[in-house]
Amino acid sequence: MIRKVLGDYFINKNFFLLINGAFVSMIGTRIYEVAITWWVYQKTGSSLNVGWFLIATFLPRIIASPYSGYVLDHTSRRNIMVLMDILRGLLMLFLFIPVAIGKLTIIYLAAITILVSICDAFFNPAVNSLIPDIINKELFVRGNSLYQLSNNVSKVLGPVFGATLLQVVGVGGIILINALSFVISGMCVILIKVEEKHLKTGRKSQTFIKDSQECKIFFKKNVFILSLVILIGVLNFFTGALHVLLPVHVKRLGMESIQYGSLLSALSVGAIVAMVITTISKIEVSILFLAISLFVYGLSILVFSLTSSFIIMIISYFVVGIGQTIFNVNMVSILQKIIPIDLRGKVFSIVQALTTALIPISYGVFGMLGNYFKTSYIFILTSVALLTGGIYVFLSEKLIEETKKVKTS
Repeated sequence: MIRKVLGDYFINKNFFLLINGAFVSMIGTRIYEVAITWWVYQKTGSSLNVGWFLIATFLPRIIASPYSGYVLDHTSRRNIMVLMDILRGLLMLFLFIPVAIGKLTIIYLAAITILVSICDAFFNPAVNSLIPDIINKELFVRGNSLYQLSNNVSKVLGPVFGATLLQVVGVGGIILINALSFVISGMCVILIKVEEKHLKTGRKSQTFIKDSQECKIFFKKNVFILSLVILIGVLNFFTGALHVLLPVHVKRLGMESIQYGSLLSALSVGAIVAMVITTISKIEVSILFLAISLFVYGLSILVFSLTSSFIIMIISYFVVGIGQTIFNVNMVSILQKIIPIDLRGKVFSIVQALTTALIPISYGVFGMLGNYFKTSYIFILTSVALLTGGIYVFLSEKLIEETKKVKTS
């Protein structure tokens, strides 16, 4: 099994460079997030300020997404990724200077965070848009699985390294490590040799308005994609409750931070297992997998919300990671197969904006509701939303018909 996973991982030089570069930068980012979140709370003593910090990482990315998509469809996506790595590395150096002299302020940190978030708005959809250019169509699911695998491994290792390095090198040292991770990522991406087909479609001279009109036409012709993307945005709103209220839920059950950390690790381990399964198996893009994964996701949250047994909670969260990840992999693979080459950047940027637009609102809403209602009740509401979403996907005839076209194309 391991040989099969590694075989897919090394089979393509360009893909190997892309995954390694992305993995290094993701590890650096996870380590940085642990350190800087701790610094914000330690500096202000306010969980509200931590919430504002999280919002600052999302909102600029959402706002910039439509414009980043236009740029990605008219220029080299590989070059944009390199440029964003350089800019993010420089921003980390600019952040290190006030930390080194003990003059870092919340306002300065917020400004750097917003600029990094804007860079992310260009980098993240560029990765999803570039993958179809460097691997064969029949390998989309495995390629996306490996990319998600590296992402989830970083979620497991990043907090562990972050907590340890914070004690050893401090916030300043971690900022430099994150800067170095962007440099390594950029070096990997710049070595990628790929023919970017969208550059040969004659779209360079098109205006932003014309490009937006084509994207609008695409969504009109593929209403099922738009409805599915909106559905994901709504579900992300409800699952935001898990991010905000999980530590509260654990604390109210009389558990400590070690149990909280274990649940997060179980989630990531479940995601890794799902990645391995989708990588070594010949799973095709399927409406069935989309619906089943939502059912698994929702039922696991339901079980989690109704138990006070830590063992059952761990198992439930492990299964959550599996359902969540299989849905994401299949969804991205469907989009990569259906979206025209010259519209990938724009469409993926809009998808990113629509699916994450409600997350900042979710943090605020469920953070407030957690003060008035039992967290288990809120989690039950989340599970109902996921199960309803699964039923909608399963019964969506248009989605079923279009998926069949994808499988036969």
